[in-house]
Amino acid sequence: MFKCNRENVLSYFLAVVFFYFGYQEIVSTDKWVALVPDMFANIVPATSLVMMHGIALVLVGLALVFNYYRRVASMVAVLMLLDIVVVLLGGFNPMNWSLNPTAVRDIGLLGVAIALSVKE
Repeated sequence: MFKCNRENVLSYFLAVVFFYFGYQEIVSTDKWVALVPDMFANIVPATSLVMMHGIALVLVGLALVFNYYRRVASMVAVLMLLDIVVVLLGGFNPMNWSLNPTAVRDIGLLGVAIALSVKE
């Protein structure tokens, strides 16, 4: 069932990251609330957003592992990671951005997700 090729290896390892953070957001929602941008928290309660984000991470991880619409799942991963990177850099104003190790890690994950989402 599981073949060892580049696409699968990238998908499996990206899925591990998505599972881990998705699980953490679901079971420890309060620890993640501070990362929700104010512009979103004013629309929907931050705890609900974190919970929905965690569930989405787990679902994307499952799709990556089981190759269920993998390309679509990786495109969703790109969008989620892009948002995460922007928040980690300091918000939606590039003039306020500052690089930090967590953002650099997520930029690398973003690259993996982009690689999975493009056709050969």
